[in-house]
Amino acid sequence: MNRSPLAIWATLVAGTMVAVWLIGSSYLGLRAADVVRSQAEREYANESQRLTANAGDLTKPTIAAALEQPTEETTFYNTFRGWCEKEDVRLTRYTTQPRDPVDQAAGQKVKPRVVTVVLEAHYPNIRRALLQMERGPRLVNISRAEWQRAESGRTKLTLTLTRYVAPSP
Repeated sequence: MNRSPLAIWATLVAGTMVAVWLIGSSYLGLRAADVVRSQAEREYANESQRLTANAGDLTKPTIAAALEQPTEETTFYNTFRGWCEKEDVRLTRYTTQPRDPVDQAAGQKVKPRVVTVVLEAHYPNIRRALLQMERGPRLVNISRAEWQRAESGRTKLTLTLTRYVAPSP
């Protein structure tokens, strides 16, 4: 098939224009991805700074076991409830598990105290409340965690927490 030089030239120009358009589109797409990535990085940095600022003093030592006193349970409950309230987390259930009589009779120095809590909030709020607990003054072990979606679209988290007490001197 014989083509005129004008038809060949028009085909080359059209092909070049399509190639330039495709290159420009992918450049703009990459540029948009860079903008989204940098925005996400800024949001992550801001959230990290806010969590670090609200976490308390990290130089304070962690108390491995509180002294066994009549007010120990109430003190822990009020502290935990404070962390939840600060981060707008609803504490819907707080259940203390019975103490094991075998542990009490064995004469152990440090005894575990187990509690089951149910929290309900948006995921970032629960995360911040758990960070408060992690960086708090007491050693608290999370031995079980169960995540569920609540009816309200929020996150429902059931935790089994273990803290430790030592006999008073």
